[in-house]
Amino acid sequence: MKLRILLATIAFALSGPAWAEPVQRHSVTPSDWLQMFIGLAFVLLMIGFIAWILRRVSGPVSMGSGHLRIVSVLPVGTRERIALIQAGKDQVLVGITPSGISRIHTLSEPVEVNEPVQPEFARRLQAMLKRSETHEG
Repeated sequence: MKLRILLATIAFALSGPAWAEPVQRHSVTPSDWLQMFIGLAFVLLMIGFIAWILRRVSGPVSMGSGHLRIVSVLPVGTRERIALIQAGKDQVLVGITPSGISRIHTLSEPVEVNEPVQPEFARRLQAMLKRSETHEG
């Protein structure tokens, strides 16, 4: 208790003459508004520029590349899912909840999953994306 009073006294003393002097208010001028909007526009442009740079540098992101891929996902609730994940030659069944991911079972024999047939729209979109990548790079 004494320490709390001591800290409050020190904080009050260090605040200096700020508590004794009246606060002076000034009106906001049109140049203040202009300066604020220019600053806001600059920040928004910087965010867009950084996002554009990151997209160009990192390239497209895919969920099934490399040695780790999601084989199948089954929703079992509003926010809960069961997923079958392929890691190298092993397949692991995991439960996904908002609070975390837990292993349910490691399969002794991998499940053969046929690649799903892509709808026409998905095929055309993928072809357009590949064409745009070749034209850009």
